[in-house]
Amino acid sequence: MSNIKEPIDLIMQKGRKNLTLEEIAIRKNQELKIDSKNISRPAFLPAKFHKQYDELSKRLQELKIFTDLDEDLLARYFVSKENYVKFSAKIRTEMSRKEIDYTLVKDLQIMQDKAFRQIRDCANDLGLSITSRAKLVLPPNDPDDEL
Repeated sequence: MSNIKEPIDLIMQKGRKNLTLEEIAIRKNQELKIDSKNISRPAFLPAKFHKQYDELSKRLQELKIFTDLDEDLLARYFVSKENYVKFSAKIRTEMSRKEIDYTLVKDLQIMQDKAFRQIRDCANDLGLSITSRAKLVLPPNDPDDEL
């Protein structure tokens, strides 16, 4: 299995490879370039998350790791987070009763776990977790200065 191919700007910034200008140009032409000018909130995102969505998407855009292709993923992150909070509250409520319905608690815990996994998956894909941020390869601020 081959290594993950890093962007040419990052390779040049690290200074680890001696490439000719022709090789650099070829690599730049092969790299995927996605403009992220038309980012908007998905329609299924509840209004109470609009402010959080806008703030987080702006931060991710500043890092140049968020495009319009990621809109739904960020919205699903907030929806899954809401579901996790709801299931957690229902579990607390059920556990505080005198007559605990353990089958209901078990079912709620399964749903809570699924919601948590959805949150974690979205967070990892978006670079919102510690480990996923450590793996991110960020594009340099000004690639023209590197050449």
